[in-house]
Amino acid sequence: MTKLRLHSLVLITLFLFLSCITVVQAVGWVEISDAPCPGGYGEAAFYMFDRSDESDPPAHIVINEIEQNPAGFDDGYEWVELYNPTTSDVNLDGWKLSTTHGKTVTVTLHETIPANGYFVYTHAKQWLDNEDESVTLRDPQLNEIDRTPYLTEPYRVDNGYYSWQRYPNGNDTDTGSDWMFRALTKGHGSCGELPPETIYVDDDFVDDPPNHKWNTIQEGIDDASDGATIIVSDGIYNENVDVGKCLTIRSENGADATIVQAASSSDHVFEVTADWVTISGFTVMGATYGDGIYLRNVNHCSISDNHASNNECGIDLSSSSGNVLTSNSADENSDDGIRVSGSDKNDYNNSIDTTNTVNDRPVYYFFNKNGVVLNELDAGHLTLAYCSECTIKNNNVSNGDGIWLSHSSNNTLTSNTANSNSNYGIYISFSSNNTLTSNLMSDNRYNFGISGWNDSYFDNTIDTTNRVNGKPVHYIQDADGLTFDCDTHADAGTIYCIRCNNITIQDIILTDDGAGVVFWKTNNSRVENVNASNNSDGISMLYSSNNTIIANTCSNNDDGGICMLYSGNNTLKNNNASNKMGHLLVSFEQQHPHK
Repeated sequence: MTKLRLHSLVLITLFLFLSCITVVQAVGWVEISDAPCPGGYGEAAFYMFDRSDESDPPAHIVINEIEQNPAGFDDGYEWVELYNPTTSDVNLDGWKLSTTHGKTVTVTLHETIPANGYFVYTHAKQWLDNEDESVTLRDPQLNEIDRTPYLTEPYRVDNGYYSWQRYPNGNDTDTGSDWMFRALTKGHGSCGELPPETIYVDDDFVDDPPNHKWNTIQEGIDDASDGATIIVSDGIYNENVDVGKCLTIRSENGADATIVQAASSSDHVFEVTADWVTISGFTVMGATYGDGIYLRNVNHCSISDNHASNNECGIDLSSSSGNVLTSNSADENSDDGIRVSGSDKNDYNNSIDTTNTVNDRPVYYFFNKNGVVLNELDAGHLTLAYCSECTIKNNNVSNGDGIWLSHSSNNTLTSNTANSNSNYGIYISFSSNNTLTSNLMSDNRYNFGISGWNDSYFDNTIDTTNRVNGKPVHYIQDADGLTFDCDTHADAGTIYCIRCNNITIQDIILTDDGAGVVFWKTNNSRVENVNASNNSDGISMLYSSNNTIIANTCSNNDDGGICMLYSGNNTLKNNNASNKMGHLLVSFEQQHPHK
């Protein structure tokens, strides 16, 4: 830090005992120079705190703290804190803050910084570089009042919650030792009382708030600030834990010794709604209608060395990206061991390596890959997300999560075995131009399924060498006038009719699949006396019209007996159609009524 001529406003005698307690916060305004960075208004805030325990404060306003690399977006989140150690308010009209590295920006400040108080300026656009950045403060006569050293943020997984700051507060010896990279203290200075960096939880503790010791994990989280570490001792914790802060939560001695049992079986054991969270070394169990660890709309979390068992889903990443899963095991969960879902590509951009297992078999998770060849693997989970030109052959993906293709095209799956999985054997969603041959699926919750919302997602080549419970998959595209009955196709396993016309399906049994019968843009067809039970949907009709559905048994399906979506002018008569909740018919968003 270089110190030059001081403006007369700040040459003020030091007051030896500072005792301001009131907190004042306001919004100020600034002017932006014609620097290369786009301009706009910024935000300013003012704070005053008790600083009576400090010694030798500086005799002028100083740049006290900067946040140059916030979590998430830079625009609107990078800030500089000024500290006024004097006993008089200082008018900042015409004062200037300038960056000095890369794309330089100068802003002109207004309003007043209170005595013994703080001014935080947040710029509307990115203005602070992460490396070799220095910020200069000048008075209206352009005298340099203060300057930071050249600061580079060191890498931390949670660095969005740390900043460079003078430590102790306002420390000003004109050396680099004035500055420390530590948990950010925006608006109250580095000598303000902060929660401890480490909080301890033990189910044998009697709660001890002054010493930050708790007997539940949730109490430790509630006590913590962003960036803290919570260490959990051996024990059994009956909790549903909500994590809404950037924290490291780890067990003292690993998952075998530290069990978190869902207090409510319908809620998640851990629900994470903040970025940069680490959860490590727990057994999470008992969320039979929830997840062991659930990440919702979060980024850059680390989930490691956990054991998730007897939940609906073991570890669930929903609309979350940039997360890392290592050395987790997911066993005996009723749905998926590990699940990744979302609405756009980035939601699938997570690192899940083969140190993770489902029912003691490794997880193979591939995102945005081209040309991968997987041959003769023994896996508990296999996902291709946004992948193309991959070859999946001769693999055994059983007793786990099965094989999933999501938003993946031009891949080949051949001679794979997917048996006894807790969900689908093979499931293809929003994927096109894939070729499936000689794949065997049996004794899965659902053996086979395809979903999508336009024609391309149903343009896949799937022949009858693919088998569900030993029966052929009939995947028919652009056909007219075909008949499936007990004489011609008594051994059919499931029937998909894609853009077909005048198809007759009658007198056959189609069970244990994503659906017994699927019509996609299929018209003028007939389904009669078919047993389509114990599927996800019994009969599913999407964008299909003028069909006759009569005298079918569609019972004990998980979702709908007969599902109709954007389908009209269909005739339904004498059907026994129900799902496991007793709903007779599920019919959504119809364009026209059915009879």
